[in-house]
Amino acid sequence: MHLAPETAIEPPFTLRREGEGDVAVLVLEGEVDLVTAPALQTELNSIAPGTSVVIDLCETPFMDSSGLCVLLAATRALDERVHIACVPGGPVRRPFEIALGSPGALKLFATRRQALAAFKPEVDRRRALRPQALRHQH
Repeated sequence: MHLAPETAIEPPFTLRREGEGDVAVLVLEGEVDLVTAPALQTELNSIAPGTSVVIDLCETPFMDSSGLCVLLAATRALDERVHIACVPGGPVRRPFEIALGSPGALKLFATRRQALAAFKPEVDRRRALRPQALRHQH
């Protein structure tokens, strides 16, 4: 009996970073699971501390617990400055709802625009404080 060589089946997945002013936006397309979550982790690890991040899941039909764990870890590592846009519905949504009760809970938004807008008051406050900090140094 001749067996075909094993072939890894990778789910369709792409990840790209976009800038929206002072916010890093990670756009995920495809499935986030045990195979693809490490790519998301690597990208999140490359983001400078203090950076606000929106993770756009608008084109993500599936995410398992490994992807959810990456998002929770990133939220803690980035001082809860992570907003999640377009959480998939159906059974995929249940782990997100459970995670909302954990420390460093995820901040979920229906759209990317809403996720970005939620950072606006914070960005405005930081800009307003910059000149004061400079005046105190002199």
